[in-house]
Amino acid sequence: MMTVPMRPDPMRTVAEMRLLPVLTLLSSIFFCTPLAAQPSEGFVLVAGRVHTPAGVLEDATIVIRDGKVVAVGTDIEAPLDLQVLRFPDGVVTAGLVAAAGDLISPRTGKESVSADYLAVDAFDRYGDFRQLLASGVTTVHLSPGTHRLLSGQGAVVKVAGTPQERILRSRSDLSIALTDTVDNPAPLLEIPFPASADTPILPPTRQRPTSRIGRLLALGEELDRALADDPSAGRDRHLDALAVAWNSGLPLRIVADHAADLIAGVSLLRGRDRRGYLVGVADLVEVRESLATASVPLVVRPRRGGGDIGFSLDRLPEGVPDLSVDYPGLVALGPPAASGPGALRWSAVLAASHFDDPNRTIEMMTSVPAEILGVADRVGSISPGKDADLVVWTDEPWKLVAQPREVFVSGRLAWRDDASSATIVRARTIWIGPDERITDGEILVENGRITAVGHSVPHPPRARVIDASRDGFVTPGFIDANGHLGLRGDQTSVGTTDRLTNALGVPDVQEAMVASSGVTTVLLTPHRISRGATTSAAIKTMGQARSDRVLRDVAAVVFEVSGHPKSLMGGVESLLGKGRKYIESWKKYEKALEEYENISRYL
Repeated sequence: MMTVPMRPDPMRTVAEMRLLPVLTLLSSIFFCTPLAAQPSEGFVLVAGRVHTPAGVLEDATIVIRDGKVVAVGTDIEAPLDLQVLRFPDGVVTAGLVAAAGDLISPRTGKESVSADYLAVDAFDRYGDFRQLLASGVTTVHLSPGTHRLLSGQGAVVKVAGTPQERILRSRSDLSIALTDTVDNPAPLLEIPFPASADTPILPPTRQRPTSRIGRLLALGEELDRALADDPSAGRDRHLDALAVAWNSGLPLRIVADHAADLIAGVSLLRGRDRRGYLVGVADLVEVRESLATASVPLVVRPRRGGGDIGFSLDRLPEGVPDLSVDYPGLVALGPPAASGPGALRWSAVLAASHFDDPNRTIEMMTSVPAEILGVADRVGSISPGKDADLVVWTDEPWKLVAQPREVFVSGRLAWRDDASSATIVRARTIWIGPDERITDGEILVENGRITAVGHSVPHPPRARVIDASRDGFVTPGFIDANGHLGLRGDQTSVGTTDRLTNALGVPDVQEAMVASSGVTTVLLTPHRISRGATTSAAIKTMGQARSDRVLRDVAAVVFEVSGHPKSLMGGVESLLGKGRKYIESWKKYEKALEEYENISRYL
């Protein structure tokens, strides 16, 4: 006969324990700081400064659900079901909107006037635009080109998201250029196939314009041909597309390099009673009087200077238009001339010194261009109902040293600065231990770990700097060795087989208050203990998700014992002895089970 080993009974081992004081036996605790998790269905973003249509909010909260901003303010309570991203020294703006720049190649057609070319057709909806996102730009105008008098129809797109989400407007404008590059276009030559005596090769057809004075005349005649009730012979798809686009009410986007051409653009808009906007590099002072009565929106592109921008705030850098003039219409900043959309912030750096409040340059890169492009209902500002296109900056974006830290498009993390995981903490005093302190020191934190401490530490590129050098006193985070954080109101009896971390959630206001008092780690214990013993978990007071907060599921064993304080340890030793016997019985059981299984193979 063979006797099957029986499992030891854990309940019998702990049944003799009775209720009274709690003694906690700690195991060692290891510390780490996890990287922020990416939001999915929603999240809450808390930042030191948030730029909104109502102004700059200090210590503000933004609530995002399903890719939209649902609330923003300074007195908003974070929903308990959403994770919280905290940037106490961060500056948050809406994603930058580049109303100009060459993100796509210009159309290759030789027609001087054609509305049949769609810029959106050249856009890669699956493209990787992380380099552009790294500049803080989330929305871009696509132009079919500025090398033809009328190049086609523009579009407005996002540079992140699903292919369907990226298209904001597939047909946003008729793109017209009143620049020197449109003059004297190549003649149109059509070669029939096969050529024969019946279908000869006809001489090339000359195209207009040939000079600045003939640009509006050529455009007007082509437009009249397209809109004619009785189309003339030779009408083609380019004129048909122009008629459809014009009748649909598309605004005119007019690009010009000189003040005279900007004024000609206004003449075109007023003469045709058409809405639209101008894109140019001329100084507003030159055209203010001529454009003021028309109140035509402008997208201003500074000329790139050849040298440094200088040190005087009273002297404008070369090539930078004076944007502080009183102009009644909308004025947006575009990237510098001959630059891509990623250089947009450079225009704000150049223009900031012109304003008493440099923050005006932020709206000139966000809400104003969004309104000009006709997408202000979706992007350009941090307002309820708008797409959650957000940029977290290290400083005000008009400052030369500012860099994006994280970029969100439609509520999803689209780009993160890998270098920004490094943080430098400067402090007047750094407490190392009871007998050791560093005065005027620095701490380098990389990927959540302390990698250097001293009077001077390495500074990785674009590292975040927290400066508390005046009177800051830095210590390791405090540890609450017997806390109930997150268990308020829960009187459930918890035993040794239960895990408190299963009840752990996203931190809320109470956790934030505990963390702000300096407590970073809590040995989490229940209010009530089942059958005289339970386990305790080591958790962080803050974290983006539950998994980020758990250091150890079982960090300590908690006993409830009774007796005189002098004999208390004797009772504990007795309980531990029973625990050792329990472990030994398990080992005996496992050994007997192994022998049984080995023998059973031969039966």
